Amino acid sequence: MERYSREPWTELATLDPDGAFDATAEHLAPAVATATIALEEELQRERAARQAAEMALAKAERRLKLLSEETNDGLLEIDLANQKLVVTPGSRWAANMGYTDEEAAELCRRWKESIAYWREEVHPDDLAGVDGAIAEHVRGKTPQCVYEFRQRTKSGGWNWVQVRAKLVAKDRSRNLLRMVGTFVDITERKRFEEALRQSEERFRVAAESASDLIYECDLTSGQIEWFGNVEKRLGLRAGERPRTWQAFLDRLHCDDRPRVEAALARHVKDGQRYILEYRVRRRNNRYLHWTDRGRVLRDSQGQPHKRVGVTTDVTQQRKHAARLAYHASHDTLTGLLNRHSFEEVLGQAMAETDEPTPRALLFIDIDNFKLVNDTLGHAFGDRLLVSTSRTLKENLRAGDVLARLGGDEFAILLEKTTLDEAREVADRLRRAVREQCGNTGELALDVGLSIGIVAVDEADSPAKLLSRADVAMYRAKDQGRNQVAVYDCRRDDPTRLAELNRLAVQLKTAVKEGRLALHYQPVIRLADGAVAYYEALLRLVDDDGKTLSAGEFIRTAEQFGLIPEISRWVVERAVQVLRDNPSVRLSVNLSGQDFSDESLPQFIESRLRVSDVQPARLGFEITETARINDVLQGRYWIERVRDLGCPFAIDDFGAGFACLEYLRNLPVDQLKIDGSLIKAIENGPAGLELVRALCMIAESHEKETVAEFVESESLLHLVQGLGITYAQGYHIGRPSPTQP
Repeated sequence: MERYSREPWTELATLDPDGAFDATAEHLAPAVATATIALEEELQRERAARQAAEMALAKAERRLKLLSEETNDGLLEIDLANQKLVVTPGSRWAANMGYTDEEAAELCRRWKESIAYWREEVHPDDLAGVDGAIAEHVRGKTPQCVYEFRQRTKSGGWNWVQVRAKLVAKDRSRNLLRMVGTFVDITERKRFEEALRQSEERFRVAAESASDLIYECDLTSGQIEWFGNVEKRLGLRAGERPRTWQAFLDRLHCDDRPRVEAALARHVKDGQRYILEYRVRRRNNRYLHWTDRGRVLRDSQGQPHKRVGVTTDVTQQRKHAARLAYHASHDTLTGLLNRHSFEEVLGQAMAETDEPTPRALLFIDIDNFKLVNDTLGHAFGDRLLVSTSRTLKENLRAGDVLARLGGDEFAILLEKTTLDEAREVADRLRRAVREQCGNTGELALDVGLSIGIVAVDEADSPAKLLSRADVAMYRAKDQGRNQVAVYDCRRDDPTRLAELNRLAVQLKTAVKEGRLALHYQPVIRLADGAVAYYEALLRLVDDDGKTLSAGEFIRTAEQFGLIPEISRWVVERAVQVLRDNPSVRLSVNLSGQDFSDESLPQFIESRLRVSDVQPARLGFEITETARINDVLQGRYWIERVRDLGCPFAIDDFGAGFACLEYLRNLPVDQLKIDGSLIKAIENGPAGLELVRALCMIAESHEKETVAEFVESESLLHLVQGLGITYAQGYHIGRPSPTQP
């Protein structure tokens, strides 16, 4: 039969040309008779075999028809050589396509005549994909031919069909002849997938735009449509909303507009989602900070035609961030620079190489301050710190830099000052503070200043300079307190080093001699007042029988490489307590150096396993001021321990710059807000707002919060009102050597 010449699949199959048997009359008659008899016998056998095959084929076809009638699937056979398509539709196929059974049968008959009729029913945009899928399979590149296409219904609409077929026959020359397979109507599945896609898109936009402004901008006309009260947001009158993108750009801050236009141009080109932040001018000429999250939409031709976005007013968040940045660089109580910021200023001064200027560093410690705290209370001690910082500032020049390093320690960088001039300044400061304390009328204690002085040498590091000034300050104390001492490398270094060595020797033998101990301080759940867990605090009993807190010896332990042994003792002891007290949970503190100890997580795991203690009962705390040399390594270390089931907390959260970096990079469960910030709540609204901001940050990151240094009932009520999860402090319970 002549093939349909317009079909693309004809070249995929080649039939053998018909041959003819050449017979002549020259054969002998006997041979003809013998051959005739043999041929007749062969024909009889062939007819019998053909009848059996036809019966088997009919039986198989009945089974296939019955199967197709019971399912939504249909069967098909593609004759590649003759360009024919034989279709046995499923029981619901005709109804899905809108045909009667008679109409469906006629349609299938036409397809059997020529596959060209079937191609007329396929959506034009899908033919290339169909041809490509068949060609790939015929060439042996795919184990099965699978393709999806749209087929015209009786009403002129389109239903989606999926075909799965496979080559099953070749001729003697291995030319491809036939493919068989199944087809199924997947229109409902496609509708569901599209509905799901649209639903997910609506949900995403709704989730991102809650209480925010949504806009849609036509990229051709520049018209912009707002969904939400943009007039109220910008302080405009009704009807004054910007209706074009150009009009909206005119309201952007002049420093932000070029960056925004360039970024949007890039996103229109690459089609990626974008997140921008810029300042928008209100009617009163004040600026709001907005974030803009959006994407570019493309038409059916793949061309960008719209941009949709969600704007969020983050002005308050930026104000909070600015306040946090200020408090991260300044001491909360006094408003002075903190240690981290002062070290930066000191480093910058030391890095100046043009015309070196004489400078001096003063290290100041308030004498008898601990006695003031213990005798008159922390509130009075705080007032003393504030008044001392004010007096120091009043007696310095405008260019001098004053900072509170922590506790009762202050530092001053004196510009253009020789050592002799620095000594004069130090004496003046001593007298001023002495006079200030004498004029209060409420302080009978002897309060003065011990001051150490060192020349700022550009060859030194800030930490080394502070250490030298610290050594000089201790020499001033040794001279009788309320004194001034200038650093002398010939005299000061050996003394201070000897003291450090003495402490290091005690630490080296502390584990063996049993002079390390844990003291336990309760942490309560504010929702019901019950004890949630205990913080296990490390203590050292020195040679004189005095109990030292961790802050008095950990730095020395770090300097002399003793942290690994001490940390393992702490873990071992904590696990023993947990084993002996099944209802108790503990949290222990880590040094920044622990995160470089790759074998410590394995030690923790083995101790918990051997003692049969659930990991969730043992938590770990890393103080924000601890230095983690490699944050990525610290993250990996924490993840290893958290994978065991142990919770993690950042201690002293909010005390310095590292808080946000640690929160962003370290996978912790809890934030313990620095005690100095908690105590500042009672000093005024600024302290309250700062802690509230930290709580908001914790909540946005789904972290629990702990209030430290809760030392009064009134303060306990305040932290409860902030929604903080837990609290600890002297009002709740002091650290005790007695096991819980």
